[in-house]
Amino acid sequence: IKDIATVREYGDNHYAPGTWRQVEPERFIDALIRHALAMVDYPRSKDTESGMEHYKHVAAKAAILCELLKPRQVEEF
Repeated sequence: IKDIATVREYGDNHYAPGTWRQVEPERFIDALIRHALAMVDYPRSKDTESGMEHYKHVAAKAAILCELLKPRQVEEF
């Protein structure tokens, strides 16, 4: 959880807090795959931009996708 929070904090500082909610899930799927592929030969390799391990980015993207893809309930009035 701490690793996910670290990546999310990086994203909030790099972009703007909460903007991930307006991003299409496909972009996070692409990023998750890109980071996972970077880990294939070197599981502890680091992202050149953030300096953080790719596995941390994979976990953060998966957590974001869990939030973005969960079914929404519509409240009836």
